[in-house]
Amino acid sequence: MIILNKMKWIIVFLLSLIIIGCSNSINTSDDCNNLQANDLKDSCLIREAVLENKSNYCDKIEIENYKDACYMQLSAWTNNANFCDSVKLRNNIESCYFFMAAQTNNVSICDRLRNIEGLAYQKQPCYRIASIKNTAPNKREERMLEGEKVLIAEFITSPEQDRAINEEFSEFEIK
Repeated sequence: MIILNKMKWIIVFLLSLIIIGCSNSINTSDDCNNLQANDLKDSCLIREAVLENKSNYCDKIEIENYKDACYMQLSAWTNNANFCDSVKLRNNIESCYFFMAAQTNNVSICDRLRNIEGLAYQKQPCYRIASIKNTAPNKREERMLEGEKVLIAEFITSPEQDRAINEEFSEFEIK
């Protein structure tokens, strides 16, 4: 009887550890809002927006660069260039469209570029790079959203596209 009671308490203890561990790993929008530092809260919201594919989390972000990063991450992860439409900062929106066109091989996305003087992301190079077959799968893993990585939208391009991008931008000084 004593052994049975000890086993019961051990099982209860282990179950409570599992439950506590699981609840600590869950990051909901509410959990993010409870964070004190804006940059931590905003990083948390980006992660949740991407993992749950919910752009309304991006709308809650206060820091403009972080908000842009959120929409750019959603775009990259989902192959949906429409998320680029919500990006506000000039260079960010242009790079979002440029790399979405390359990632998805959709040259019509290049038409959204505005050919702003002084920016590297122009229509003609976009057409050329987007027309190169992207053979790289859009494989995404949660580790890509850890720490500061959450702020860097990683668009997936093929080695052939990477070479063309490097050639295109080798003589261009990004301002």
